[in-house]
Amino acid sequence: MGETTVSLAVPIGVSGAFLHDPDRFIEIHRLSAEFHKVKAQLQEVEARHRGCNDPEWLFRFGKTCQRENRDPKEEHPALAKKLEADRAGFRAQMEELQLKLRELEPTLPLTTHSLVEPTLPAQFAPKPTHRMKQPEVAARNTVIDARLDHSDLAICEILDVEFPFTDRPARELPDGWVRDFSAKTFVEAYQECPNRVHKLISVRRRKRRLP
Repeated sequence: MGETTVSLAVPIGVSGAFLHDPDRFIEIHRLSAEFHKVKAQLQEVEARHRGCNDPEWLFRFGKTCQRENRDPKEEHPALAKKLEADRAGFRAQMEELQLKLRELEPTLPLTTHSLVEPTLPAQFAPKPTHRMKQPEVAARNTVIDARLDHSDLAICEILDVEFPFTDRPARELPDGWVRDFSAKTFVEAYQECPNRVHKLISVRRRKRRLP
């Protein structure tokens, strides 16, 4: 009876790189992770840019400018221009990463196209996520980012001014805080689940420290 052998030979694609060229596979993995990071940053900037045209957001933005003695007629175009520049920068980074990935693996599937997002490699498209609730998250992040030097409690107090409780908790208040701790305001959340509040604000602080 002849000896049976098992062949692990596969075309040199992403899976083949793992078997035949570990160094190339590691580089593909690194670039893919960087692509995901830049894409997430792009999505956040696009959400904030969409928020600039949301009537509710514009009303709150105007109140904030008034309270801080800033002219919304100057601040709003400046913010929109900055977000557009950031968006262009992230898109350029994504295109560069895509080219590098193609150089490492020319057999990658054809890119997919979206009416909203830039061209993306199909196999690196992230799984759907429910973390971003737009424009609520974008509006909340805008308020937090402008006051990261304040204490967590002070930020919560400002958030309650910007997104007050009416007949229900503000949409900007995370659903988990309402569901798990019955929080109706950001200050209540600070009292009932301070660790979650600190985590949310700490994420914004880390993003500001990123190069």
